[in-house]
Amino acid sequence: MNNPDIIFLDEPTSGVDANSVLTIHSLIKDISGDGTTVFLTSHNLDKVEKLCDEISIMDKGIIKLQGSIDLLKKEFQKNLTVTVKHGPIPSQHKEQLKHKLDSLASNVEWGEEHVRLVVTEEKKIPSVNRLFTSLDIDVYRIQVYEPSLEEIFLNTGKEEAVPLHSQDAV
Repeated sequence: MNNPDIIFLDEPTSGVDANSVLTIHSLIKDISGDGTTVFLTSHNLDKVEKLCDEISIMDKGIIKLQGSIDLLKKEFQKNLTVTVKHGPIPSQHKEQLKHKLDSLASNVEWGEEHVRLVVTEEKKIPSVNRLFTSLDIDVYRIQVYEPSLEEIFLNTGKEEAVPLHSQDAV
């Protein structure tokens, strides 16, 4: 094969075994890395998410959304659902923590070892973390729910896109 500027691939991994899928993905990345634009059509959105820099979502032949996966996620999900897995909260700090979290976030849900909350912008997440650590509460993990490309696709064109499911496990 010569070095074309553009290659169109329609479902390039359809019907092939797992090892061949990995080989095809590697070839696509190599070709793209060498400067060739690769147009990939696929119904396997997990693979699209892993392989593509730019994504277009079509509905009935019309491009409804286009951009990087990060841009599409930001457009789809205006608020971020954050789960903080933490150690024990000293009783003298519980009310202060609750009050300050209510000022930083909305929909605060308390569990025994975790708090789930919604923030309007990513830059509030470090403030949440600092709040816990300033009160000597150990933070084991901060998990931010992000929609999958499949959720974005399934909700494209709806009046208000809402994630199909939330992050339940911590």
